[in-house]
Amino acid sequence: MEERKNVKTRRVVANVKGKAIEFDEYYLIDPITGEEIFDRNIEIENDVRLYDIYKKQMNLLTSEELNNIWKNEDWESAKIYEKDEEW
Repeated sequence: MEERKNVKTRRVVANVKGKAIEFDEYYLIDPITGEEIFDRNIEIENDVRLYDIYKKQMNLLTSEELNNIWKNEDWESAKIYEKDEEW
């Protein structure tokens, strides 16, 4: 996560598909009131990180691993089989 003022971290346990996952969650503090405030981008980042932890624990590919596969695959040279139009 990029360094931003007023972004704090706390250890939480979240439920993902019936499995308890412990992770460090980011949250934003209002500098004037000191209260926690909602930040959509932080929530999205937390969700991605949480699901990637779940995927690792379940031996699934993470978002980053999938992206690397797609980037490194030579899709231009891959053979694409089309149905024979005659049948």
